[in-house]
Amino acid sequence: MSSLPPNLKSLHKQEEQLREKALEKINNDPDFGLHLQMIEAAMDLSESFRQSNGDDEELNILKVLSIRTFNAFGASLKLAFSGYNQNAALQMRDILETVFLLDYLLMEKEQILDWWNADNKSRRTKYTPSKIREALDKRDGLKNNKRRDTYLMFCELAGHPNRHMTHMLRPTPDSDIAAGPFMEITGLKATISEMAKLAIQVGTSINSYMEHRYSIINPSQTRFLLVSTRWRKTYLR
Repeated sequence: MSSLPPNLKSLHKQEEQLREKALEKINNDPDFGLHLQMIEAAMDLSESFRQSNGDDEELNILKVLSIRTFNAFGASLKLAFSGYNQNAALQMRDILETVFLLDYLLMEKEQILDWWNADNKSRRTKYTPSKIREALDKRDGLKNNKRRDTYLMFCELAGHPNRHMTHMLRPTPDSDIAAGPFMEITGLKATISEMAKLAIQVGTSINSYMEHRYSIINPSQTRFLLVSTRWRKTYLR
């Protein structure tokens, strides 16, 4: 006899049914296909980076951050396909914060060990998410606070309890909030699209470091560059 309560069995069955519906939608929509290729290419590059040569402490720290994004992409995809778009977005906020940090440490390599070994007080003083975003905006000459606005979007919709979170708990704008998973194609497509945007940022940061460190471009880098070029031409025109 299974020790899993009947309601949890039923919930899992519903999640698997929604996953099958999601895959049907994906197979009939080319936009989904390209977004998912972008996500997979970034994840594959993260794994390739993890296996890359070198055993210095700074490199291993960067590998940890890279694999954190890999795991978060995997969790986010599973949640989105199973009808939990808000929970998928919460994982995506983690990816966003991690890729900003990864990008910053690749820019300020002498700070890698300082960040890794910092105590809570030092980390709150020197390496808060807002300070990381400000440093990246200064590097890029940006004054539009786009990084901050994207981060706050994920916070409001998924990260923090507030009235805006209800937008992702309703199958339609006029319906009651739903308990448990549900499939709504517009929301699913928006989630996968935002995930692809994060994937191109993750892959670009990792690839730039690998190009600087290694003389030979590996197949994962080549594939990422090909897919990201096609993705940019399609969605960033």
